[in-house]
Amino acid sequence: MLTMRQEQVEAFRQNALRKFEDTLVEHLNRLFPQLASRLGDSGLRNVIQYGVRRAREYGIVRQCDAGRYIAVMLMFGPNFDQKRTSGPLYTTLRDRRFGSSAARTDALCKAASEALRIRTRRTGKRPNW
Repeated sequence: MLTMRQEQVEAFRQNALRKFEDTLVEHLNRLFPQLASRLGDSGLRNVIQYGVRRAREYGIVRQCDAGRYIAVMLMFGPNFDQKRTSGPLYTTLRDRRFGSSAARTDALCKAASEALRIRTRRTGKRPNW
C-alpha cells in the first residue's frame, strides 16, 4: 500500500491551486480586460486567492464555483458579501437552504444577474470593467 506524506499532499494541493490560478487569470483577462490590465497578473492572482478564501467561508469549495464567486466579486466589489446593502447577494450567501457549492453559486449568479439588470436599467449604462 502506498502512503503519501503530508508534504506530498501539500505539494499536490499547491500545484492544483497554481493551475487553477493560471486558468482563471486567462479567463479574467478575457472577461474583465480593463480591470485585468490595471491589476496585472500578480494582482489578479491576489484577487483569486482572496476570493477563494472568502468563497470557502460560504461552503463554496469546487474550483468552478469559486471562479464564479470571484467573477461576482469583481463585478460588485471585494467585500460585496459583507454588505447588507448588497441585498439578495448578501442573503443568498447566508441562506442555509443551499446545501451544495453548486446550488449556492447558481443562486448567487442568478441574484447577481438580476442586480446588474436593475442597475443597468436604473443608470442607463452597462458596467465598464
